[in-house]
Amino acid sequence: MSEPLRDGEELVRRWWGRAWLAALDTSAPADARRAQQGAALFRRGAVHDLQIAPGRVTGHVVTDRAGDVEVTAEVAPLTDDEWEVVTHLVADRLRFTAGLLNGVLPVELAERLEERGIALLPGPGALRPSCTADGRGACPHVVAVHRAAAVRIDRDPSLLLWLRGRPQHRVLSDVRAARGADDDVDAEVVDLGDGALDVARGDVSQITVHPERSRDPAWLVRHLPPPPYLDDVEPLTGLFERAAEAAWRLAAGDGAAGADTELLLAELRARRTAGVQALADALGRDPAEVRDELDGLYEDGAVLRTGSGERAKYRAVDV
Repeated sequence: MSEPLRDGEELVRRWWGRAWLAALDTSAPADARRAQQGAALFRRGAVHDLQIAPGRVTGHVVTDRAGDVEVTAEVAPLTDDEWEVVTHLVADRLRFTAGLLNGVLPVELAERLEERGIALLPGPGALRPSCTADGRGACPHVVAVHRAAAVRIDRDPSLLLWLRGRPQHRVLSDVRAARGADDDVDAEVVDLGDGALDVARGDVSQITVHPERSRDPAWLVRHLPPPPYLDDVEPLTGLFERAAEAAWRLAAGDGAAGADTELLLAELRARRTAGVQALADALGRDPAEVRDELDGLYEDGAVLRTGSGERAKYRAVDV
């Protein structure tokens, strides 16, 4: 797994988010300062009401000088012929189909589409940004919304399908039709009977693993009937979400320190706003360590802070 980007891009960790950031053309000399200002706006939590819809990304940026600024970035949806190529490419490769069924958009899919002249991700110049304050171009407001969209896409790359014109469930429906299946994609039958694994051969180190963060760890809890003797499932969903955050950091190789950070952020999101002592008590950690970690997250732009000293309150950035 790649390291998080720096210089204001700490929340973007994967290939999809990185590629989206590169889609905004900020190559002109005058754009450098605007890009820095936009990154600062994003880190301060100035972006609100971010929406990703077919053909456009919209968001609002609130600043002291310009007030509430609306930003729009348009991109051409894929044509029906291009979607036909996408459909058959996914249908022909079981790993692509399995990925979409699990809510994962394989990076290799984008690479194979590029070979066929189809850009799932818009290249530099393909985005047409505008804002109600500065007109067109990569102004600070556009940059801020673009970075917020990068975080959203980094967490859920399937949003790119929707941006280019079709939701994930429509793509899967088309794949089923292309494979001649009915309502469900038939899984390949694999013999795992007695002794089947004993004769398996191969170099396990050659297997490429692409872990993805769960988009909704508590989905089953919310959709199944409540467990016995439990009237309110919200505490249980919070437990699932915090455990998933910690497991993700451990699986990603960030170790116990990274897991502690994710648990701290998860607790802060659950409380919306909280002080150092309340967070330390909830997590069973030393308040001084929690304060130092929160101050570091504040410097990185991952949390917002109001007040100072013992009365300081923190809130996790959520776009």
